[in-house]
Amino acid sequence: MHEKVYDEVVEKLKGAYSQLRIGDPLEQGVLYGPLHTQTSVNLYLNAIKRAQELGGNVIYGGKV
Repeated sequence: MHEKVYDEVVEKLKGAYSQLRIGDPLEQGVLYGPLHTQTSVNLYLNAIKRAQELGGNVIYGGKV
């Protein structure tokens, strides 16, 4: 059953993520600010790498 809705769900998620504002967390409407330490960046990148190793794909963004 989930295979039937995969493409629709992915498109809706991409649309939702494209609306998120990333930047200065003190600005109105910004949801997510920068990662402040190299440790945070490494943890984030390692989580992405692990997800890809398990078969995941980056379908939106992908830039540091």
